[in-house]
Amino acid sequence: MKVNTEGFIWKLDYFELSRVFLYEELNSETTVNYSLSNDIFSLEILGDDRNYFDEIVIDKSIFSNNFKNQIKHHIYQLLSKKTGKELPWGILTGIRPLKLIRNMMKDYSHDELIELLKNEYLFSYDSIVLAIDIINRQIDVLKNLNDDTYSVYIDIPFCPSKCNYCSYKTYMPNDELVSAYVDTLIMEIEHFGRLYKTYPETIYIGGGTPSAIPVFQLEKIIDSVNRVFGKSKEFTVEIGRPDTINRELLQMLKSKSVDRISINPQSFNDKTLKAIGRQHSASDIIEKYNLALEYEFDSINMDLIIGLNDESEEDVLYSLKEIKELSPDNLTVHSLAIKKGSALEENNSKVYVDYDKIDKVTKKFALSNGYYPYYLYRQKRIVGNGENIGYCKSGKESIYNILMMEDIGDVLGLGLSSISKFIDRDTKELVRHFNPKDIKYYIDNFSIYVDSKEELIKNKDGN
Repeated sequence: MKVNTEGFIWKLDYFELSRVFLYEELNSETTVNYSLSNDIFSLEILGDDRNYFDEIVIDKSIFSNNFKNQIKHHIYQLLSKKTGKELPWGILTGIRPLKLIRNMMKDYSHDELIELLKNEYLFSYDSIVLAIDIINRQIDVLKNLNDDTYSVYIDIPFCPSKCNYCSYKTYMPNDELVSAYVDTLIMEIEHFGRLYKTYPETIYIGGGTPSAIPVFQLEKIIDSVNRVFGKSKEFTVEIGRPDTINRELLQMLKSKSVDRISINPQSFNDKTLKAIGRQHSASDIIEKYNLALEYEFDSINMDLIIGLNDESEEDVLYSLKEIKELSPDNLTVHSLAIKKGSALEENNSKVYVDYDKIDKVTKKFALSNGYYPYYLYRQKRIVGNGENIGYCKSGKESIYNILMMEDIGDVLGLGLSSISKFIDRDTKELVRHFNPKDIKYYIDNFSIYVDSKEELIKNKDGN
């Protein structure tokens, strides 16, 4: 799809909003033209024999002083009229709606906030209620945070296979590459551990699939983390793939004070698992989950992705039935996103799923089975303009997920492709640092990115 604008500056947000509405009818020949002239906003869609034109008179009376929102509002009106669709998050194309709403709470009363979200941002009533409910729960969970709160994220970029929806830079594990990576990662861990004088709030080892590397290599990493960072309120390791889980791994994690793990089925339908590139069955997931229960971790998370392989409502209901029987402490429900660099995107795949209907099914399931929503985020190129929601049983919230998604406190990112986020103590601005995405460059150029990240840490505190 091509998007052109006339009479105002083009923004990526306009493309994203157009894509969500027109997703089902897009092809390589589709062109969308927007024009603003003399308070008339017009839409023209060109493609095949389905040319379309409409226009609207801009009403400035309902807007705050935000021209971009004004344009997006009228794009929404015209495309909603054409397609008959309404979007749960209205004109919002950003990934952190709760952060937006939390900031707005400082300036508006409860009633004013609801009116603004409904009239200017065009949020659905259900989305507004969901967002405010989650924010209130987060306030209670995070009420004892210190001003110098920080988390540590460590990336292990290895996987046993590449799922078709995945865009992360990952590598098949081999002894030589894993050994070189682990040695470099431990140097980075120990370098930055010496800069911090307090314990991190949370530690999170993700990827990739951390358990794809040999257990002794993962143990070396965890030993280094525990040695230089000490205790944290929460220590999570993703061991998502059941084909990487065994007793040796689970025993090691438990003995090293890891208290939270993720075993991520994505679906319990074997045909879906095969289609996305997994090398295991749904029964393998159940077997390894029950094995993990023997080690009594404080919390086990499971992920589902809505939209994989065009799964039907019945397919999703089957996965939810399995979730109900297993009863994990946490359930994260993702809406599929067609990410750049994924096999789905490279193959020009299109996903056809009744997102609204299935979304209601998953939310009803969660609430009726003792799960409540505690964090939420969105992704670019997400199907159906939906969201990803983390649900948990009472007292089983992941503090890391809340801190990360809401940009609360610093995040020290270590390892390949990791992103560090530092909040300036004076300006409160967020400054990001990106580690290399190429594993050879990461291993060979340790000092370059370590020095630049260390400088950011010192500058943010005025040192």
